[in-house]
Amino acid sequence: MSAISDPARPSRRDRRRAQSLIDTAFAEDRLTAADRALRTQRIQAAHTRGDLAMITRDLVAPVQANLGRALDPSTMASMRVGSAPRRTGTAGVVGSGTPTIDLSGVGRKVRLFVLIAVAGVVLSCLLGLLAFVPAVISAFEPGATESQDAPGTSVPRQSPGQGVQASAANLHTAAGWSGLVRAIKAESGSTQIYDLVAYPQYASVGLDGKDAVERRFYREGAWQDSTSVRTPIVGSLVDLSAIDAEMVARLPGETARHFGLDDPSGAYIIVNAFAGDPRIMIYVQGDSETRYRIYRLDGTPIS
Repeated sequence: MSAISDPARPSRRDRRRAQSLIDTAFAEDRLTAADRALRTQRIQAAHTRGDLAMITRDLVAPVQANLGRALDPSTMASMRVGSAPRRTGTAGVVGSGTPTIDLSGVGRKVRLFVLIAVAGVVLSCLLGLLAFVPAVISAFEPGATESQDAPGTSVPRQSPGQGVQASAANLHTAAGWSGLVRAIKAESGSTQIYDLVAYPQYASVGLDGKDAVERRFYREGAWQDSTSVRTPIVGSLVDLSAIDAEMVARLPGETARHFGLDDPSGAYIIVNAFAGDPRIMIYVQGDSETRYRIYRLDGTPIS
């Protein structure tokens, strides 16, 4: 019986051996990433050892060798171009010149792949932390609950009737915004930032950390040092001194009226230059949806 017609059910070991052939071929640039992904799916769905042999038949030595021998580690160790022929009682001869699998260098490539994967996981966790911290902070606000808008963004919902009205600590007022800009200058020596997200009660600010963005959280007139994080630089610096405090305090109300929201339950302000030119984005929260509008630094609407 040929390996390709073998009706036996494959074991986990059979699938691992077949996957090893796929990974080795990919590491040696004999398969594209798309081909590797497709074959991996087919390996998991294979019902017989013959199915596995069909998936890997162009990656092993002669077709007449059965799947078990072709994937056996001791056989693979001896499969090199120019190696002496080997005979067994059931399989054919693997002679010199036969296409073989060379596993030299696989270890280094696998380690590199693992390092890249780990770096990606760490970066994803860090970005997730940055999105999570504002939600944690808002959870401790008296009388406030949390609602979600865009992925990774939390909007504090305020108590009924509070809306986006001004208060002494409200960063959406001219006085509150001016106080935040003064605090940024006192902390960093400049009014330039990479990005800023300001809720009425607190703000997340990306300060210039020279070779990185130093993310700080500002609340009730003080910096929360326990939540300082350094992240890679994205976008360019924006000078907050170019933004008029009275103008920026009007934008949440103007944005709510633009979308016909008479009594928005929350709002937040974003300033950055991620998309090129510096811009202000105003998000307003209604009963069932969150809407946003983009402005230039002088308050002129872009969208």
